This record gives sequence, C-alpha cells and structure tokens, in this order.
Amino acid sequence: DGLRKEAQRQLYRAQKKMSKATDRAEKCEAQQAALLAADSPALEDLEALPDCNSLRALVTEQSERLTSLQELVDGLQQVSVESCTANVDNVLRLSAALGVSDRPPPRPAPVKPKPKGPRTQAPRLPYRIFRSEMGAEIRVGKTAADNDKLSVDPEHRNADDWWLHASGCPGSHVIVRCETVSSASLPRELELDAAVLAANYSKATLTGKVAVNLCRARQVSKPFGAKPGLVQLSGDVKTIGLNWRKERHRLERLASTLRTS
Repeated sequence: DGLRKEAQRQLYRAQKKMSKATDRAEKCEAQQAALLAADSPALEDLEALPDCNSLRALVTEQSERLTSLQELVDGLQQVSVESCTANVDNVLRLSAALGVSDRPPPRPAPVKPKPKGPRTQAPRLPYRIFRSEMGAEIRVGKTAADNDKLSVDPEHRNADDWWLHASGCPGSHVIVRCETVSSASLPRELELDAAVLAANYSKATLTGKVAVNLCRARQVSKPFGAKPGLVQLSGDVKTIGLNWRKERHRLERLASTLRTS
C-alpha cells in the first residue's frame, strides 16, 4: 500500500514537472525563432536567451520518466488484482530503477542562513570575453572608460594584440589576444568574428557594409586630456569592409561563449 501511494505521488509530481518543462522549452524556442527572424537581433537579447536545446532535452527526460512511472502505477494496480509472482518481480525491478520505495524520500536538511555582511566579489573586468570558433579570446570594452583600460593598459592587453573599432562612430574597443592565436597573422575567420563584435557594440548603422578599423594594440595611444574612449592610431591601419547581412550570423555562436567577469 505504501509503494502504491508513493508511486502515485511521484507520478503526480512528474506530470507537473513535465508541464512546466514543456512550457519553458516552447517559450524559449518561440523567442529564439523570433530573434533569428529579425533583420538585426540584439546580441544582448541572444545572450539572455536560455539554452533551448537543454530545455528540450529536459522535456524528453521528463517524458521518459513520466511514462515509466505510469507503467509502475499500472503494474501495481495489476499486482493487487492478480497477485502474480512474475508481475511482482517486474514491478519491484521497475520501482528500484525509478528510485520509488514504499516510503517518501527524506526531507532535505534545512538550509543554513547565509552569514551577514559584505560579500567578497571578484574584481570587475572592464570588458566582455568571447571565444572564436578556433578558441581565440576576444575582449570587448563595456564603457568608454573601460575602452581606455582595455586599449592602453598593459594589464588588459599586450602590444602585439590586435585592436578593432567601428570606424567613424562611438563603440566598444575590441582586442584579440595574440597569445590565443596560433598563427603570426590574424586568420580571416577570426578577423570577421572580431569585426562583427566591434560593429554590433557600436552605434554604426547595421545595414550594408560597416567599416571597422584594425591594427596592432601598440599603434593605439591615449592623447593627453582626451575624453574617455577617445584614442589615437598611428602607422598602417587596415579598414575592414564588413558585409553585415552576410556576417551577422556569427553573433549567435559568439554569444554562446560570452563571459563578463
């Protein structure tokens, strides 16, 4: 009798979990479809989107457990009517596999209250971190003051790093860490990844082609008295003509690698 009650309780809980998991997965997939259908989806919106594949996998997992629990409940009902030894053995094996016993699981121990007082926090980074498909690290400044730190402070960049910025408009400074690139020159695919981030985190008009400046970090300097985010470039500076409509698809992949601290 105890096993039947516990199986019914677990079945009821599984039905509720299945319903909630399905709702979350469908909502995520609808949001994802709407964002990908947009002409210029905001990277912040893509970053905020949960992992739809994981949510859908959870639905499958909950569905399988729900089916097995229903089979257990039906089997227990049949055993109570027929009292067949073979059926009893099958039911006991299934209940053990599902972790269902003749008594409910013990209640979890009460959570200890967190100690009061200021929390220890990791130092704030002045940039977001993305990873290219090849594993290279791409840093994107968060604010104008952060751009200064990222572009000229040796703590956050190396002189041999690559530096990018959308040409002719305000925007984040972008650094590609040379130590994470296996070749002496910047690979084309990595160049396009970094350029897409520079364009997206700028006030450039994201239609047609977007001009993005590219040079080494050693060519970037901060003029005395210049306002935050304003830097000066020297030497040869390459201008990338970024085809936004063709290359914007990179944002979704890059967003999945985002780390902010």
